[in-house]
Amino acid sequence: MDVQIVQEGLLVPRDYIKDFGEIEIIRTEHYILIKPKSLTEQMSGFVAPVVDIPTLHADYEDSLLDG
Repeated sequence: MDVQIVQEGLLVPRDYIKDFGEIEIIRTEHYILIKPKSLTEQMSGFVAPVVDIPTLHADYEDSLLDG
């Protein structure tokens, strides 16, 4: 089953997000991003950040538009 737009909103199959735990939805002018809410915390400590987190998130969102 693919993602569907229904009367109540957006229907995303549970299998697509079953391993995410809590999710975060980021809506911009051009797209909607559904991601695990704890993604940043899970990756924390692996790499010393060169930029602050809001700048990093903005850069990631911009890179999605390029793809």
